[in-house]
Amino acid sequence: NDNTICSRLRNAKVEDLWSLTSFFD
Repeated sequence: NDNTICSRLRNAKVEDLWSLTSFFD
């Protein structure tokens, strides 16, 4: 399913953002 891949990619991006923010915090 393309939707599953899209949601997974979005989740990965969110995780990256969170790790980046915590890294700079």
